[in-house]
Amino acid sequence: MVGDDVVKYTTRFYELTRLGPAMDEQESKKLERYIGGLSPEIRMLVISLEPDTMSKAIDMAIETKEYIAHTKTLGNNSDNKRNGITTTTRKSRHGNQYGIARGIT
Repeated sequence: MVGDDVVKYTTRFYELTRLGPAMDEQESKKLERYIGGLSPEIRMLVISLEPDTMSKAIDMAIETKEYIAHTKTLGNNSDNKRNGITTTTRKSRHGNQYGIARGIT
């Protein structure tokens, strides 16, 4: 799959399965081929969720894509200072570091 567009990939996958001999494949083989065509980061997460049907695999792939996009958005929000949010790092009593939002400036 080029990029992370799961919906386009899924549509194209179904178009191709209708055209070729794969149309008669067992669901488990289709599932294996579908998951194998996903982008690596989506594929790893979908495999770990162990879908047993195509519809579950598709739902998981879409949800995983949305989750990854959301976490990338949070991680790339480097202009928090400009948005009025400042963050500081403190040590917990266990010695772990964690970020604390200090408030709006």
